[in-house]
Amino acid sequence: MEQALRMKEKGNECFAKQKYASAIDYYTEAICLQSNVAAFYTNRALCYIYLEKWVPAQTDCRRAIEIDGSNAKAHYLLGKSLCQDHEYDASIDAYEKAQSVLDGHPSQQKASSFAQDVLAGLRLAKKLKWQAAHDAQRRRHNQVMSLFQTIVDQSRTHELKCLPDVDTAYVPLLPSSSLRLGMPCKDTTSWTTIAWFTATTTPCWRT
Repeated sequence: MEQALRMKEKGNECFAKQKYASAIDYYTEAICLQSNVAAFYTNRALCYIYLEKWVPAQTDCRRAIEIDGSNAKAHYLLGKSLCQDHEYDASIDAYEKAQSVLDGHPSQQKASSFAQDVLAGLRLAKKLKWQAAHDAQRRRHNQVMSLFQTIVDQSRTHELKCLPDVDTAYVPLLPSSSLRLGMPCKDTTSWTTIAWFTATTTPCWRT
């Protein structure tokens, strides 16, 4: 165990110098020497997060939680890595578990900044989840509108192709008794009245 702790301390030194890859190597050695210490996994997970390696970080966090389910840091880092990996529902669940652990263990709330980090992470995950859903809805709307416009354009093109040639088109004459001019009669008080005239009738346009 002492050798494992020495490897952990060397890992911490590398982490402080932002030498995350080297820190991972030392934490890995510590894990090989003592595989049932949750802190070794959470420390290595944090290095993976800084290197934007979300899946290995999640694996280490879950292993730490298996060892110690009351490890708020493991739940928090899991939520953080899941959020960065766009797994918002799982991220929210992990952050909420971290909050639950803190609520049930007042001793872990001594670092108030950590509790604030958990809350901030939870809020961010919820915000990003809403934003992702909103963006997806907007994309679907745009796709539907694009499809609708395509159908309208195709319909107009088809109608234009079906129109007769102006030079060759003709309109058959109807009997004079059934000719309908279909225009409003200004001699009435209602503009909706349709005037019906024969071919020999002259409509009245008095005002």
